[in-house]
Amino acid sequence: MFNFRRNSQEPVTSALSGPSKETQDYLQLFERIADRSHREVDWVRSAYKWLAGLVAVIALAGMGFTYKSVSDLKADFEKYERDLSDRLDRDTKTKLTDVQENVIKQINKEFDSDNIRALVEKQAQEKIKQIADALIQSKVDELVKKKAAEIDERVTTFNKQLSLSVQHVQEAAYESSVTANKTIEVGHLLQMLFSATQGSRKDFDQAMKQDDDPVYGDLIRRTLSDIAVKLDAGELFPIGYAIDWGNYKVDPKKATMDELIDVFGKSPIPIQRQILSEIWAQDRFPKYERLKFLADVIETNHSLEAVARAERLMDDEAHLKKNILGCREYLTWWKDHAKGYQSAATSGTSVASGTSVIR
Repeated sequence: MFNFRRNSQEPVTSALSGPSKETQDYLQLFERIADRSHREVDWVRSAYKWLAGLVAVIALAGMGFTYKSVSDLKADFEKYERDLSDRLDRDTKTKLTDVQENVIKQINKEFDSDNIRALVEKQAQEKIKQIADALIQSKVDELVKKKAAEIDERVTTFNKQLSLSVQHVQEAAYESSVTANKTIEVGHLLQMLFSATQGSRKDFDQAMKQDDDPVYGDLIRRTLSDIAVKLDAGELFPIGYAIDWGNYKVDPKKATMDELIDVFGKSPIPIQRQILSEIWAQDRFPKYERLKFLADVIETNHSLEAVARAERLMDDEAHLKKNILGCREYLTWWKDHAKGYQSAATSGTSVASGTSVIR
């Protein structure tokens, strides 16, 4: 008899890859057995009918064997499939683990690079700046509000104090203004008096107008008196200056009245006094012309010394016996007598003036 059992421990090739050689051998064997069985059945039927049952038994036995072999084959295939699945799972998990490890290593490597580090640091700084700016702005707003409130309070307090002090400040300012004005006024007065003592006709006339000042009148009058005494002393004890007529290219004995007046205007003050005396001594000029010139000097000349000399010369006709303080009286006298002298000069007659007779 043929042994149709096969060892169940032998490996089974997967159906996916086709029957193995051993399976094919079994199948071929099964086909031969089937053919032989058919021949035997045919032989038995023809030879011995009683062998039909035996053949049936043999056929059943073969079918049972075949069924058992297919069941074993199916079990082996399922086992192989499970083993293959397990092996694939293990390989897949291993490869997945390797891939994960490689990815993690690559990511770590990239994060260790300067570019990623710089990017992360930049983003971190920007984020920190945004947060810091918000915090700083909130703090600044808080401090500004606090300081603004403090300033408002200080301004309010200051305004109250200022309002309380305005009247006092105004009073002090007024007093200071008055004091300053007084100081300026005194300064101007002293400057005026000093210039008058130095021979300024303009300041002398201004002082004459203020000699009745209720505060400074006494000072002004004493100063004017000192000026008059000084000028009188100069006239009583005059210092003689020689006139260089050659420098002016003029001969005083032949020069006209206008030429002598022109020399007077170009000369310094000490020389002017000498020229006044020279003109007054020139009898070839009518007294009207000479007195008229002296009156002009008394009224308009800027030098008190020249005015004082002109007064003394005019006093030969006026006989007023006044010093510089009475200069206006000489002008009044001339106003009253000018026409008489003018008529006398025109007609050649005499004019009585004081105790003298003038031609």
